[in-house]
Amino acid sequence: MSLRNNRITVYRNQTGSYVNGRWIVGSVETNFIILCSVQPFDPKELNFLPEGRRENDLRNLFTSKELFTLENGKRSDQVDYLGSRWEVIKVFKWQNNIINHYRYVIVKLQDK
Repeated sequence: MSLRNNRITVYRNQTGSYVNGRWIVGSVETNFIILCSVQPFDPKELNFLPEGRRENDLRNLFTSKELFTLENGKRSDQVDYLGSRWEVIKVFKWQNNIINHYRYVIVKLQDK
């Protein structure tokens, strides 16, 4: 499997900060391109996900770039795939010094 089949745009929101003692959510969105492979999600792995996310359209995204999820204390990155926005919700790190990469679970966001 190649980690470089697709060129996908990643959208990253600036993290928030405290202003006068109140938390203000970051509003600046930056984007960048990654090379990755997007594969079907195995339904047998649904137990790894929060219950509210199990009914949505899910995919696996493999890349050598680190993306943000809620798991690592950041706002989740979003990607543009098949003309829709997808949120990065889970990460599995594969750092074995052979082909270091990350496997992310992405969920399709509802079209507005």
